[in-house]
Amino acid sequence: MEQDKGPDVIARPPQIYAAFMITAFILDYIKPLAHFNSAVRFFGGLFLMLLGVVLMSVTIRSFLKAKTPLETDRPTQQMGISGPYRYSRNPGYLALTSIYLGIALSLSNLWMFFFLLPLLIVMHYGVILREESYLERKFADAYLTYKKTTRRWI
Repeated sequence: MEQDKGPDVIARPPQIYAAFMITAFILDYIKPLAHFNSAVRFFGGLFLMLLGVVLMSVTIRSFLKAKTPLETDRPTQQMGISGPYRYSRNPGYLALTSIYLGIALSLSNLWMFFFLLPLLIVMHYGVILREESYLERKFADAYLTYKKTTRRWI
């Protein structure tokens, strides 16, 4: 019997988001782009960050309740289909994206906006599709049914 090693993702998602963010900060230091200052931008960014933190905490609570590991490189014990997983197959990644956008907006870092699409492409091909393939192998029809009824993002 083959040992379940979890999905073969390229890196843990928080590390991927952090790498893109750090790269944007370095580029903003070396070659700053036009910044836009306003209270709306700043507080809008704070709102997105807060929204992301709340969603992430609810997602983590769902993982703990299901007694399954948070780490993407460890085997999943059971499918998460309750809590935020009723509305999105990837609420944790949605939360990380909200935090990322909130930081970009509140700090007026245009490099982060430019890196958003490449970041989401890396997440899609390097993490999400690999996780979905793993979950299809592990949970078969139950996951396929869940996939049909629940959106990937929102």
